[in-house]
This record gives sequence, C-alpha cells and structure tokens, in this order.
Amino acid sequence: MTYQSVSRWKNGTTYPDMEMLSAISELLSVTVDELIGMPKIEKEKQAKNLFEEFRRECMKDDYDAERIVEMLRDIRRNYLDSEHDWNLWSENGRAYRDPKVLPEMRLVVSDYLKKYPKEVFAVRTRNTNY
Repeated sequence: MTYQSVSRWKNGTTYPDMEMLSAISELLSVTVDELIGMPKIEKEKQAKNLFEEFRRECMKDDYDAERIVEMLRDIRRNYLDSEHDWNLWSENGRAYRDPKVLPEMRLVVSDYLKKYPKEVFAVRTRNTNY
C-alpha cells in the first residue's frame, strides 16, 4: 500500500481491492463489515443465514468438514458479536469432534472468550431463548 492509495481511500475517490479488505481489517483489528460500514440489520441477516447453514451442515451425517471450517472462519472474523452467536453452542452433532474442524473451533472459542469474559459467556449462553 502506498500513502497515496490510503489517502484516496480516506477521501472516498477510490476503494481498496476486495482482496485487501481482509488484510486491512486484521491490521486495524476490526471486522470487514466495520471497515466497509455494513449496516447492522443487514449484517444480522447475513449472520442468521450463516449460522443456520452452519447448524444444518454440522447436523448432517455426511457433513463437509472443509465447508464447516470455512464457515467458522467467517464467523470468527465477522460475526462473533451477532445476536445469533448462540447457535455455535447449541447442538451441532459430531462435527465439532472432527480433527479437521476442531482446530478452527478452538480459535473461535478463544476469540469469543477474549471478546466476552467467562462470566458474561456463561450468562449469554444460559439466558438464550432457543
């Protein structure tokens, strides 16, 4: 990135390439949604759809571990603050124990616990209306 590129982004004359958004959001410790200013309502719709797809995939007997890992990465980067995050802790079949899924799930839990202290985590999961 050059100074001139960043200046043009700030002025709104150009925007970063799509490929750079993830790197920029990680550098700034914000989600891609926050970086591009996605409205909260639209973000919650996308989160709901993603969590529902995630739950359905995890419950399949022949689940796709690679797809579950992709969804977990998306959840970890963009949707840990969603009102639908309780779906991560509901019944999700044996997919969580899969050696391909487990490392990413550990990262999700780690990031979640950084975001929400253990005391808050217990209250958030206990007081959820399923």
